[in-house]
Amino acid sequence: MITKHVHTITEPLKHGITRFCQWPDRFNHRTSITYMIATTNRPSLAKTLESIELRAGDEILVNWREVPPNTWGHTERNEMIPLARCAWFCFIDDDDWYLPGHRAIQQDAMETQPGGRDVPTIFKMRFLGGKVLYDDTKLDKHGRPDLVCGNIGTPMFLIPNVPNMLGAGFAERYIGDYDFINGVRWPRRQFYWRPEVLIQNGNDICPAAQRDLKRKP
Repeated sequence: MITKHVHTITEPLKHGITRFCQWPDRFNHRTSITYMIATTNRPSLAKTLESIELRAGDEILVNWREVPPNTWGHTERNEMIPLARCAWFCFIDDDDWYLPGHRAIQQDAMETQPGGRDVPTIFKMRFLGGKVLYDDTKLDKHGRPDLVCGNIGTPMFLIPNVPNMLGAGFAERYIGDYDFINGVRWPRRQFYWRPEVLIQNGNDICPAAQRDLKRKP
């Protein structure tokens, strides 16, 4: 499936998870990334996989489910997090894809962390209808992008892989992505907000998120 990555090794894991890795001897590199995909094996998965620009030391974890539980993929993401071997990890849905050049932008983000310490990084995501999250005009009282439901999405995160700072993971509900990013145990709201649109969402923004964005801070 990942035909463009000629040095990729495939490894089956527990929970029906498969690992695809590029040069597996370099997993301890400070800027390696684990990409995680929860999927029902939809046809769009092929485009998702092909959009990932692996570098040496990176890996992809794919969690396959024939009939997914009604938890919006959060159960599958929680199963993959402990298996991530890279210094950073992120998520992408099986009907979304990365825009060309995404890996170089992620590399820059990892190398230019504010204050010299690794903190969760949030990029932008574009929907088919043209809407982009996060919303630059939706700010908190400190003038930073507002970390609220409807202004973020799971594929937007790039997270340092520090297990004792990851909180409880994804809650098994629709806004589990909000629960996850709020639960990481860095000083509250210390995030690195990047201006680049990194992900193309394969859908239009959902009505619930539209309502959330219209709410006042």
